[in-house]
Amino acid sequence: MSKHTFKVIIYSDYSIIVTILKIFVVFFRYIRNIDGSFGFQREVFEMLKEKTKHMEVWERHGCLLVDECKVSKTKKFDKNLMEFVGFIDLVHHTPQKMENSLGDHALVIMFQPFAGHGLALACFLSGGDISGEILSKIMLECIILCENAGLYIDVNTSDGAIWNRKMWT
Repeated sequence: MSKHTFKVIIYSDYSIIVTILKIFVVFFRYIRNIDGSFGFQREVFEMLKEKTKHMEVWERHGCLLVDECKVSKTKKFDKNLMEFVGFIDLVHHTPQKMENSLGDHALVIMFQPFAGHGLALACFLSGGDISGEILSKIMLECIILCENAGLYIDVNTSDGAIWNRKMWT
């Protein structure tokens, strides 16, 4: 949007700008309450619970998508959290032997309703591929959290990697 277009909007209807600013204020208020660390964030599922109260039952059905991708090993100090980030973080599923190692894989879990837009539920930082045993515990925890929030998980989807296949056995 050019400066000229922005001036036209301001001169033509001041209420549009006020409405847009109100939307940003509410949006940033929600974002400020969400902890950006790894794992399942309680606030995300509380907001989902509120949202699902106003949804039809058929809108709450969907699938969980899980995938891993390789990321660069890096360690940084987060001045907001006052801690170093970049270490393997599978929350309470982290094996003791991996606790002080740098992560090089991100595991992302998303909910995709059959009708509507998807939503990222959680992200974990691991070292290499997550074992099928740990992955199955994480997915079971995710299903329980989703269903407690009012969503219905009908399908779990992952690629055919060997560690993902071990999750199902």
